[in-house]
Amino acid sequence: MRLRHCLFRMRLQLVSALVLVSLYISAVSYYHLSGRDLGGTGQDIQVALRQSHDVFPKEDNTAAAQSNFYDPYFHLKLPHLANKHFVKTCEEKTNFVFIKCMKCATETMGTILRRYGYIRNLSFVVPNGKLLYLGWPYPMTHKDYRPSKTSGFNILVEHSIYTKTVMRQIMPADTKYVTIIREPYNHFKSVFNYFNIANVAKIPGPDTLTEYLHNIEKYDAFYKSQEASPIRYCIPNNFSMTQNLLSRCLGMPLGFPPGHPDISSDTLAVQSYIEQLDSEFSLVMILEYFMESLVMLRRLMCWTIKDILYHSVNRQEYRYKRSFPKPRNLEIYYKWSRIDYMLYDHFNETFWKNVGEQGDNFRDEVYFLFQVETQMELYCFGSNRTEGRPPLQIPASPWSNAFNFTAEEDCKLLLTNLFEKIKERYDQM
Repeated sequence: MRLRHCLFRMRLQLVSALVLVSLYISAVSYYHLSGRDLGGTGQDIQVALRQSHDVFPKEDNTAAAQSNFYDPYFHLKLPHLANKHFVKTCEEKTNFVFIKCMKCATETMGTILRRYGYIRNLSFVVPNGKLLYLGWPYPMTHKDYRPSKTSGFNILVEHSIYTKTVMRQIMPADTKYVTIIREPYNHFKSVFNYFNIANVAKIPGPDTLTEYLHNIEKYDAFYKSQEASPIRYCIPNNFSMTQNLLSRCLGMPLGFPPGHPDISSDTLAVQSYIEQLDSEFSLVMILEYFMESLVMLRRLMCWTIKDILYHSVNRQEYRYKRSFPKPRNLEIYYKWSRIDYMLYDHFNETFWKNVGEQGDNFRDEVYFLFQVETQMELYCFGSNRTEGRPPLQIPASPWSNAFNFTAEEDCKLLLTNLFEKIKERYDQM
């Protein structure tokens, strides 16, 4: 029994160590990406980003992923905050649009945002009929959503192309626009796996990723063709899932649908559109820095720590997920998706600039969120959880009042399909 207890404690110490390592990586990344060490320039930052290539993807850096044990005697380790309490200095914001860029932890974000609106009985923009998308990958129209049964809409979170004219017409004037993007080559790998591109495009050989990249125009053309449509599912003809997908989701005019404007060969026009997005979006989150992005979201929206807790969904493992890219593959993809690299470089740099303006307690809040998220995961999903266990008690902090997280309500809600619940609530109105 004593041996098991020692092993249990050793495992908990490992969890805490992993949290600290993750925070250290984030802190080092902050100084590097903000150009504060070694006199780094913006161009240096962009080159370093591509060379570092996210060896340890940040969406996996929550320590809870490394353990299955919840320790009811664990105490949050921020002693210098023990006597500091939450003082609300802002007004909670409830109107927002979240643009889901495919394969950027957007469904995990969707669970956070749907939960926020569902428990407050806010009004969602819901796709028509049994559809999952609000017109995606076509620009959104007024035919794509169900009419509001209240005084208007609060939240738009389902898959859609950023369509400024329509969204501004149906959403309140004080709506916050938010999205999340990720490093383009990692994004490509995730899309390639999730949408089964190797099978749809009939790519031969043991290394289908490399084969695709070295003959990218050929395989992309076949994937988009009518011939491939019976097994492609949901993706219309002539739409590329591997070329500048982030930019397409954010509404950049890149020639789809056929006959629409295409600015892809005009670098100045592309840069101008990115700057326009910068002025219209309140926050562009970065997947590689997910916890930092959640803290930025909480501060923007004046929400609580409990509002941004999450349980990851749609995470998949595949052979080449963590492999370091072959230099030639990376070079090919950079040329193929040059616009997405321009988009990512811009918003990665502005993200860290905004972080640098947050004050000295930003890293403390990230650390606090790491610890709370870890304990929530272990409490809800750890192997030693028991029926009828008492609530997880989270102490007060400078960023949130004390709160409880219950197994019966809160853990259950993390696994509930709220998209269906929201549609059911709409139908019952």
